[in-house]
Amino acid sequence: MADWYLWAWILCSTMTLVVLRGSVVKRRKGNGISATRGEPVKRVLVGNGECRSADGSNADVIIVGAGVAGSALAHTLGKDGRRVHVIERDLTEPDRIVGELLQPGGYLKLIELGLEDCVEEIDAQKVFGYALFKDGKHTRLSYPLENFHSDVSGRSFHNGRFIQRMREKAASLPNVRLEQGTVTSLLEEKGTIRGVLYKTKDGRELTAFAPLTIVCDGCFSNLRCSLCNPKVDVPSCFVGLVLENCHLPYSNHGHVILADPSPILFYPISSTEVRCLVDIPGQKVPSIANGEMTNYLKTIVAHQVPPEIYDSFVAAVDKGNIRTMPNRSMPASPYPTPGALLMGDAFNMRHPLTGGGMTVALSDIVVLRDLLRPLRDLNDAPNLCKYLESFYTLRKPVASTINTLADALYKVFSASPDQARKEMRQACFDYLSLGGVFSTGPISLLSGLNPRPLSLVMHFFAVAIYGIGRLLVPFPSPKRIWIGARLITGASGIIFPIIKSEGVRQMFFPATVPAYYRAPPLKLTVSDDRWAMSRRPVNPSRRYGDAGGGAALFSLSKSRSPPLLSIVLIVLGALLIVAYFHRGSGSGGIRSLVSRVEGDFSCTFEVLRALPILKKAYGGGIHKVLHIGPDSCSVVSNLLKEEETEAWGVEPYDIEDADANCKRLVRNGIVRVADIKFPLPYRPKSFSLVIVSDALDYLSPRYLNKTLPDFARVSADGVVVFTGFPGQRKAKAADVSKYGRAAKLRSSTWWARYFIQTSLEENEVAAKKFSRAAEKSSYNPSCQIFHLRSYR
Repeated sequence: MADWYLWAWILCSTMTLVVLRGSVVKRRKGNGISATRGEPVKRVLVGNGECRSADGSNADVIIVGAGVAGSALAHTLGKDGRRVHVIERDLTEPDRIVGELLQPGGYLKLIELGLEDCVEEIDAQKVFGYALFKDGKHTRLSYPLENFHSDVSGRSFHNGRFIQRMREKAASLPNVRLEQGTVTSLLEEKGTIRGVLYKTKDGRELTAFAPLTIVCDGCFSNLRCSLCNPKVDVPSCFVGLVLENCHLPYSNHGHVILADPSPILFYPISSTEVRCLVDIPGQKVPSIANGEMTNYLKTIVAHQVPPEIYDSFVAAVDKGNIRTMPNRSMPASPYPTPGALLMGDAFNMRHPLTGGGMTVALSDIVVLRDLLRPLRDLNDAPNLCKYLESFYTLRKPVASTINTLADALYKVFSASPDQARKEMRQACFDYLSLGGVFSTGPISLLSGLNPRPLSLVMHFFAVAIYGIGRLLVPFPSPKRIWIGARLITGASGIIFPIIKSEGVRQMFFPATVPAYYRAPPLKLTVSDDRWAMSRRPVNPSRRYGDAGGGAALFSLSKSRSPPLLSIVLIVLGALLIVAYFHRGSGSGGIRSLVSRVEGDFSCTFEVLRALPILKKAYGGGIHKVLHIGPDSCSVVSNLLKEEETEAWGVEPYDIEDADANCKRLVRNGIVRVADIKFPLPYRPKSFSLVIVSDALDYLSPRYLNKTLPDFARVSADGVVVFTGFPGQRKAKAADVSKYGRAAKLRSSTWWARYFIQTSLEENEVAAKKFSRAAEKSSYNPSCQIFHLRSYR
């Protein structure tokens, strides 16, 4: 039944998109080269058409800029045997407030390029997902990394340290020359770029020539106007702060607060520092000099950050060192120019909310590398230019998906007085909070692990349809129907213009673009063993189109109101998806979380039996309790029924199938989903009693040494550990898939030795009281129960 609902919803959504289709945007005619190519181009001719650099050096490729894109490209081409000349304006370590988060998809590209060691020795932090906060509620979105090596994750770091490591890596190759200088113009001869004119560090003006010049001079590029038609939009500005010794609510996660007027970001950039980026819409920000910015951050922003980091945020504001950075968005619209190519932020930008910029740049480098590998001689500029037009097509499915998601998500996450936009924002938060495919699908797109355009469109409109369903159930009043209609048209108004600017055909139908099938020109190939090619070589990059393309089910329509059939399909889809989400609500919700602990026996259920005995043993020490372990929702729910008892929970493993009550506890922050291998985000002695069940059985001694002392740290009256007896549970494959390893049940002797080795003291007084109360109540525990003292 569930599958029928899901497939019906997908079919309905697909039909809606088909009905909304219009005529495909016509492909721009001609090669797009303007008659006036901008000032930074100078025409030169050096003896018989042969160009030589002023210093006599010969290069195959000139790279302008040594940022993330330039340094990675220099190392990649240098490894392939190219002679590379890199010219960078400033070779000192950059100090920027963006470019500090590399998504897992970008890290995979870093591995493919052989640059993964560049995130080592710079105090980079692993990132395993995001935490989303809105109106006091929060949810965790984990990267789907189950099928990857354990080292694969996101990475966050100081941008400057990362760039310096990549520069060192590139400069270590003998055929890569890294030089400090400012490129003032491109040198053009008969419509072909032959090289660059630049000023050295000591003020000399020199020329450098190469068959191919690649411009990677960043978001402030002064050369892009010569090679593309830049349409730069500045939707907002980031205000950057560094929070020191701040413990985020979710360790090793990025934090996104859906604040008013726009999002706030927090993520670690070192073991002791957390980056805060406050988004301010528009191009004008409060003045830092006269104190307007400090007042804005304290009065408008501070009360919207999570309580756990409020003090650190205010301290960072008081400390000063507040920096700003305009957020730019620019679709890729290049002029195919013989002898030159654009890369990185000089070529294409998107809102930095999702941290996708470096992933796009590294993905582009992989595509370009594979295109250039069959070629040895790059001197036939016209044929090379025609061949490299395929680069602009092959990159589109991946790059455009990440670009579209970033710009669309920023608009959805920003606050708006419009009721339809408010509903869209709330629907997005609730949709991601559903878990399962509803969170892993979007997070796969954001992380760059599965950047498919069709998946993006389907999830975007699924959010819209889910929002309509929330409006129409249980009573579809005329006002709610009207808001729902405005919601779907508003969603279309957000995503369709972005897709149009990216290029519908290139994004969804790359195989229909002639450049997709371009093979290397025969003049540019040779016949030795390394570079041998047949007379009709296969395009070495076609797999990129296959990997990121997919088939689009619609083409872009002009702005117009949806027809009646569209509205009927939307309403039907909304009803189907709501029925899918809420089916069986009268008999246990989606699917009960209770009894999901794998094995023959669960000590979590033993906790429920032992609660009356614990009350007698600890008396008033049980008024504020933290439970840690699988199925924490059921324990917390029972504790909350007791008068004058406050209870919180930590679920150490992902909740796959939670009932409505458990979802409510997680949304309200009462139960937290957190990896207990990392320190808990609580202050010392935050709870009177900490109860741990089952969770320690799935930890190795290495992690036990960190976690159990941390539990003792946050407790005031002690820690109670429930663990199974040896041989009590059978090892199951499900245990390994859910918990990372099978349960290892230890004997009481092992635990006694462990407590001594880790300087954890057993609470003998509480243990005796518990034994006496259990004896009076004829309670015979089925698990081992240990009572430990808290840290004094």
